[in-house]
Amino acid sequence: QVGTVLGVASYDRPSLPLWAPSNGPSKGGTESIARGSSFGASDTSPRIRIGGSACVGSSWASDSSISCLLRGGAPTAPSTGYAAVVTVQGQRTSLARSFSFDAPAVSRAERAGDSDIFLLGVNFGANDYTFAARLPPAGCNSTQWIADSSVRCKVPGGTAQVESLLKSGLPGDTGLCQTCNASVAKLAKCRGASVGECLPCLPCAAGEFRECLEPVPAGGWQCQTCPYQGLPKQEQTFKIGGGRGREECVSCKMCGGPEKHGTEHIKSWCTPTSDTIC
Repeated sequence: QVGTVLGVASYDRPSLPLWAPSNGPSKGGTESIARGSSFGASDTSPRIRIGGSACVGSSWASDSSISCLLRGGAPTAPSTGYAAVVTVQGQRTSLARSFSFDAPAVSRAERAGDSDIFLLGVNFGANDYTFAARLPPAGCNSTQWIADSSVRCKVPGGTAQVESLLKSGLPGDTGLCQTCNASVAKLAKCRGASVGECLPCLPCAAGEFRECLEPVPAGGWQCQTCPYQGLPKQEQTFKIGGGRGREECVSCKMCGGPEKHGTEHIKSWCTPTSDTIC
């Protein structure tokens, strides 16, 4: 007679304490090594993903080592690098901020039209990741990704500024900056060999406001109290969404007063008896 007992033994899940090298060019092609334990006593075709994208190829070397040939990606600050996820026989382990692509570097400019220039360099991204060109003092009116080594910049000053840039050379602080969506505000460190970071502009408690403006003060953006206490109802100050990356306090008088409609602010309570739309 033969009997079967299930679940009498299990193997440790994989562990991933080290990933090296931890950075490389944004065009891809870097071979990185996942170093850890419990990757298997034999090759069971483990899989690795970096920032959600599978490696071009993963190769098991030993129970403690798997290599990964990386695809290209978007340049990132090392502090917000991509996580690595290793899957072995259905069991996963991960390492946060394991890999970052090198920051963009602009080396020169070429004419692209009467009011446009090509910014040429390296690490502009393997695809269009919506970077904004930083061209002091006014930036670019628009930035178009062309390739990992080229973006097109529409110069605010038109033909005259294009001629000046081609003659005198690019300002030393020229580069590419990460763009942020409407729910975050830009960290003011997009300088030199940095793409900057996008920090969340978190809401404050009721009766407070936070302005997420550049430059970022020491200690970050702090909540402040709306100064409405003790004022007559028609003069009270209330918190509104003040636009991208900020919250602010606005008084009823600034947006029309009790029972009057202004142009942009909503949700106030300026009278004892009814809501006011400002």
